[in-house]
Amino acid sequence: MENLSTEKKALCSPGTIWVCGKSSDGQLIINNNKDGTINSLTPINEKEIFPFGDKIKWIGAGDHFTIFVTRSNVVYGTGENRQLGLDHCEILQGITRIPFFDHKHIVNISCGANFSYFLEEIQDKQYLYVCGKNTRMPLGLGETDEMNVYPPRTVDLKFLEKDDSIHKIVCGYESVLLLTKKGVVYGCGSNTTNLLGIETETTDEFGGFAPVSVFTKITIFSMTENEKIIDMSLGTSYALLLSNLGNVYKSSYEGFIKIGLKFSPFEMIHYGSTNAFAKLSKESKHSGRIASLSSSDTFELAEDIPETQEVISIVGLAAFFFITKEYQVYCSGYNSFYELGLPKRAVGAATIIERHYEMEEIIKNTRNLNEKVIPTIVTGFNHTILYFKSIESREYLRFFSNLEKHVYNDTILTDLTFNF
Repeated sequence: MENLSTEKKALCSPGTIWVCGKSSDGQLIINNNKDGTINSLTPINEKEIFPFGDKIKWIGAGDHFTIFVTRSNVVYGTGENRQLGLDHCEILQGITRIPFFDHKHIVNISCGANFSYFLEEIQDKQYLYVCGKNTRMPLGLGETDEMNVYPPRTVDLKFLEKDDSIHKIVCGYESVLLLTKKGVVYGCGSNTTNLLGIETETTDEFGGFAPVSVFTKITIFSMTENEKIIDMSLGTSYALLLSNLGNVYKSSYEGFIKIGLKFSPFEMIHYGSTNAFAKLSKESKHSGRIASLSSSDTFELAEDIPETQEVISIVGLAAFFFITKEYQVYCSGYNSFYELGLPKRAVGAATIIERHYEMEEIIKNTRNLNEKVIPTIVTGFNHTILYFKSIESREYLRFFSNLEKHVYNDTILTDLTFNF
């Protein structure tokens, strides 16, 4: 099925990013319509936005902003300012370099609604930088009257156990979860519905819990002795945690409870602002299938994705995308601002999971040019970006970042061997 115009097909390349959705604050760099939307997948070549032939390494997106990290370790931001890392909150005129991060090796970005986290790694050391809106204290800086934090501040990592380090950071609307390499989970920020599973004093007659101002260890009492958390995902009101045994735990007023017993074990979880999905593991009788979480905390199989298609990636906040091992693309959810890259619907949404043929063809044509790139989708609340990562390990990227620091010191390295 041919769903890509000849003009768009000619623009497919590993150095092209594709954008759609809301761009009224410039979060997608370009803006095609008076209503501030980009109503179809639109290409932007890296050469148009980065000088000296620089290329994208990471992209992060929040409600009305986008952050880019390039392979030469330069950070750029566009869209709503305050959470980008600049030392001011003035309106930006297009994509802007963030000088604070010059010569820093950023290996991870996570964006909340109006705040951002940046993780730097230098050899065996980690540095965590935060900035943005701090009303419900999602920045982990402790009790403070500062509602807006910029330029970035450094989070003290003394709360980590000895010889442990950060593995993953997940930002929600006003909350944050942090997972370490030892499987320990910490949380901070808004906790009104006990989203973090950390009991604090109630703040109102409805039983809402107070925010957690510093990173605090989360305990899951129903986990077994040989069980640890290997992944996590954060929605607007609740969180999901995945253990090495394939169990899924969901936060509640009573703490984290085990759910999905009908289908477990699982091997992948994803919680957006509106929906949650999980992939069943090979040990399940529904191996590799995707299930959606219902309002009664039970999982139901997503029948719209064929059993023969193994999903390898799930992303999305209000608009969701599923990429399979064979690079088929499926989507579902809100499309009010064309964030799915689909034609406008009367109901402003794709109410079922449906196939996204145009995005598939972009991926197919790009991988025909270089099969070693990985299609990656990033979503803000109402905007979507498709780009292509190079297949390089975190260790490889970190090595060249450290090598870069020796350039001006006449350091000579010889007989290098890479084992990844």
